[in-house]
Amino acid sequence: MSPSSDSSRSGAPVLFSAPGLSVVALVLFVLFASLVAPALFPLQLLDPAWQLRMAGSLTNGAPFALLGLALLQIAAELGPHDPQLKTAPASAPSWKWPPPSASCCSSPSRPWPACSRAAR
Repeated sequence: MSPSSDSSRSGAPVLFSAPGLSVVALVLFVLFASLVAPALFPLQLLDPAWQLRMAGSLTNGAPFALLGLALLQIAAELGPHDPQLKTAPASAPSWKWPPPSASCCSSPSRPWPACSRAAR
C-alpha cells in the first residue's frame, strides 16, 4: 500500500501532513548530501578540476536542496493546521501562559507554575 493511500483518522492523506512533508524534505536533503559528498572529497581547494567538479555537483544537486527547503517551509506552515494535530486527545496537556497582569511571575521567590496557579 502506498503512503499516499494510507489516511489518518481525519481522512487526510498522511503524505500531505506536516510530519509526512518533513520526512520527504529530510530524504531530499540526504539525497543532496549524497550527490555533493563524492565531489567534496578529497579536498583540493586550489585544484581547478576539483573546483569545477564541486561547482557542477552543487549546481546539479541544488534543486533537491531547494525543494527540500520549500517542503520544510510548507510543513512548518501546515503544522498548526495539521489534521493529525487537531485530533489530539483531550487528555493532552494544554500549555497556557499566565496573563500579563500576573505580577507574581516577576518575583524570583515564586516559580512559574505556582504563579499560574495563583493568578487563577
